Amino acid sequence: MGKMPRPTTISTVVIGDRTYRMDGDLDDLKARILQAVHAGGGWIEIVTMNGNRTEILVTTSSEARIEHGQQEETDPAGAIGKSSFGIEDFDEYGL
Repeated sequence: MGKMPRPTTISTVVIGDRTYRMDGDLDDLKARILQAVHAGGGWIEIVTMNGNRTEILVTTSSEARIEHGQQEETDPAGAIGKSSFGIEDFDEYGL
């Protein structure tokens, strides 16, 4: 019998209308958001789970929240959920 899927906690940071899947030190991120708000606005840099670096302008009117949820990990390599990869994904590249 195979291993049972185990739940993984996923944190999503929502700033304005954009969402970012995060791991790591969220307390530091909260402090940097608050610091930018208290300064009247400022740029913060985040690194998402897939390694993308994003700079976000946070102002006193920015809406920001951190959501925590559970997702089942089904693959020992870390792949989660069904693959949505299809040959049609390459149509725009002429492949």
